[in-house]
Amino acid sequence: MVTLLFKQLARVLAVAWGAATFGFFLLLLVPGDPLAASWGRPIDPQRRAVWRAQLELDQPVLVRYTLYLERLARGDLGRSLTTREPVATALLRRAAPTAQLVAAAFLLALGLGLALGAGAAFHPGGPLDRVLPVLSALLLAVPSFLAAYLLLLWFSVRLGWAPISGYVAGDLSYLVLPALALALRPIALVARTARREVRTALELDAGRAARARGCRGLRLLLQYGLAPAAVPLLEVAGAVVSSLLAGTYFVEFVFGWPGLGQWTLRAVESLDIFAIQGAVLATAVSSAALHAGLSLAASGLDPRRRP
Repeated sequence: MVTLLFKQLARVLAVAWGAATFGFFLLLLVPGDPLAASWGRPIDPQRRAVWRAQLELDQPVLVRYTLYLERLARGDLGRSLTTREPVATALLRRAAPTAQLVAAAFLLALGLGLALGAGAAFHPGGPLDRVLPVLSALLLAVPSFLAAYLLLLWFSVRLGWAPISGYVAGDLSYLVLPALALALRPIALVARTARREVRTALELDAGRAARARGCRGLRLLLQYGLAPAAVPLLEVAGAVVSSLLAGTYFVEFVFGWPGLGQWTLRAVESLDIFAIQGAVLATAVSSAALHAGLSLAASGLDPRRRP
C-alpha cells in the first residue's frame, strides 16, 4: 500500500508539471498583448517596457519557463494582471464556493445515479430498466451549459422556485440548480455503470445462492449487488470528478457563482496570463489528487489492484 501511495503521489506531481508546462507554452501561442488586454486600453510604450521587465516578459522563453517553475516550487503563482492580487490568494478565496458546488453535484450524481442504475438492475426488464438507456443517452447528449440555461429559464424565470443567480453562504436555494445542472451528465454515467455492474454481480454464484436461500429486497441488493460493484463504481467516480471540474466553468458563469470557473473565464477574456496559468494548474492538480484518493480507496477494497 505504501508503494501505491508513492506511485499516486508521483502521478499527481507529474500532472502538476504537465499542467504547468502546458499552460505556460499554450499562452505563448495566444495572439495579442496580455498587458494591453488586461488594462483594456493601449499602454504607453515606455510604461509597457517597464511592466514587461517587472513581469519578466522581456526574457527569452526558456528563461521565463525556468523562472516560472522556480516560483511554482516556492508556491508563488504570480500576480493577476488585472487586479494585481496574488493568484494564489485569489484561487484560495474562490475555492470554497467551487468546492461546495462540486461536492453537492458529486453527491447528487452518486446518489441519483446509484438509485437509478441499481433499481434498473434489480428489476431487469421492468419500466426503469427499459427507460434508463434512453434517459442516460439524453442526459449525456446535453452539455452542462445548455442544461444550466434550461434549468434557469424554467425553474427560476418561469416558475420562480429558485434565485436566478448569485451566491449566499449557507443558503441552499442558490445551490440547488447549479448543482443539478452540473450533475446531469455524471448521473447518466453513474447510472449506466451501476446498472451494468450490479446486474453482473447479482448473476454471480454468490447472488444466485443468496436468492436460493431466500435473501430478498434491500439486503440482497446491498450485500450481493452493490458491494461487489464498489470498485468499478469508485473508478467511474474519478471520471465523474473530472467531468464536474470541467463543467464548473460554464455553470458558474450562467448562475453567477463566484468560484474558480467564473474567475477563470474572466481571466481568459482579459488575457490575464498568470491567472489562467494558475487556474489550469489548480484544476489539474485537484482532479489528479481526487483521482489518486479514489484509486487508493479502490485498492483498499480490492487487494488485487495493489502492486
